[in-house]
Amino acid sequence: MENRNELKVKINAKKLLKGKDIKKYVINWSGYYVIYPYDKNSRALSEATLKYEYPNAFKYLKDCKNVLKGRDYFDNSPKKWFELWNQRSFENFQLNRIITPEITDRNNFVLTNSFYGNTKTYHIIPKDKSPDHYLFLLGLLNSTLLDFIYKKITTPQAGGFYAYKTQFLSKLPIRAVKQHKPYSEIVSKILKVSSPIPITIILRFCMSLFFLDCFIKIFLRNFFIRVIVCKCMEKLYFITGNKGKFKEAKIMLRPLNIKLIQTDIGYPEIQASDLKEIVLFSINFCNERLKSPFFLEDSGLFIDELNSFPGPYSRYIQDTIGNDGILKLLLNVNNRSAYFKSIVGLYKNGPHIFEGISRGIISNEILGHGGFGYDPIFIPEKSPKSFGEMTTIEKNKFSHRGRALEKLVTYLESGVE
Repeated sequence: MENRNELKVKINAKKLLKGKDIKKYVINWSGYYVIYPYDKNSRALSEATLKYEYPNAFKYLKDCKNVLKGRDYFDNSPKKWFELWNQRSFENFQLNRIITPEITDRNNFVLTNSFYGNTKTYHIIPKDKSPDHYLFLLGLLNSTLLDFIYKKITTPQAGGFYAYKTQFLSKLPIRAVKQHKPYSEIVSKILKVSSPIPITIILRFCMSLFFLDCFIKIFLRNFFIRVIVCKCMEKLYFITGNKGKFKEAKIMLRPLNIKLIQTDIGYPEIQASDLKEIVLFSINFCNERLKSPFFLEDSGLFIDELNSFPGPYSRYIQDTIGNDGILKLLLNVNNRSAYFKSIVGLYKNGPHIFEGISRGIISNEILGHGGFGYDPIFIPEKSPKSFGEMTTIEKNKFSHRGRALEKLVTYLESGVE
C-alpha cells in the first residue's frame, strides 16, 4: 500500500522494502507500507479490533476487500480476508538482517533492522549475530569476488539477471575467520560514504584484496568450475509417463539448480474420492523403490453440473469417452463451471503435498490442439483461450499444475530439509 500518513496512527504499519529499493549498501525506500494486522505474538487481530481501534487502516482494507477476498490461494483457507498469506514473525523484523533482491543483475546486499520485505526480497539472519560478523558478511557478499563466483554457480535468466535464493546462496564457499574486526572496520567506513561511486572503488580495491586469500585455494582446486557445478547439481526425479507434464515441470523448475529427470517406474493408484489420499499412497509406494528425492502429480477435472465428476477418475474417463463425451454430457447445459485440481506429492526426507486449483468453464466445442487431456475444452478464468490454445509457458501462468509446482519450487528454494 502507498505511504499514507493517516494510516500510521497506532496500527502496525511496517515499512515495506521492495526488491527494486535495494542497491549495494544503500536502501532507496519507495515509501510503501504494509499493514500488519497481527499482535506482537503474530496472532491475527479480530475484525472488530481493527474497526474500532484502527479505523483508518480498517477503512483502507475495507476499500480493498473485494481484491483481498479474490486471492485464489485464500480459497478454503481459515485465514481472515485481510490477513497476509505468509506473515512472518514480528520478532524477526526487529533483528539485524542482510537483505538482497530476489532478482538482480549483480550482488546488491544491505543491512537493516526496520523493514518488512515482500516476496521479491531475501533476508539473511546468520547464526553469529555479532555486529562485526554482520559487517564482515555484508562486505563479503557485496564483493566483486563473490559476485564472480555466484554467477558461475547459477544460471542467468532473461536479460542477464540472476536469482538470489537460499538454494544458491548456501553454496557460496564462505570461510569462517577468527578476526572480523579488520574487515568490519572497512565496511563501516563504506557505509558512511553517501556516493555510490566511492563505494564501488573502495569495495573492489579493499574487500577483494582482503578476501582473496580466503578463496585462492578454492579457485585453484575448482578451476574448471562448470564441471564442479554439474557434479554438485542435485537430482530430482519426476515420476510420470506424460511428456507434456514433464515439459511443464521442467519450465517451472528451471530457476532451481536442480537436474530434473523423468522416470516412469509405474505405481498403483488406489480408488479413492480424494486426490491427496491417492497421491500420498503413491509416493509412499514409490519411496520403497526409488531411494532418491522425487515427486509425482495427479490431477482431476471437477465439473459443477456433474456433481464434481469426473474428479479423481479423470484419467479413466478421458481414456474411455474423451473430450467429446464430456461435451455430450453437457449438451444444452447452461452451468458450465468447473475447476482443475492438481496435487503434487514430493518425497524428500518425508512426504510433502502441494495443491493447485484453476477455476474456469467447459467450452462448447474443442478449442485448440495443444496440451493434453481435457486442455482443449477448459477455459480458465481471466483468459480468452482454452488450455489447448496456449503455449506451455502461457498455460503455466493459469494452470492448476503450474500453481502446485510453484508451491513446490518455493519449498525447494527455502532449503527446508
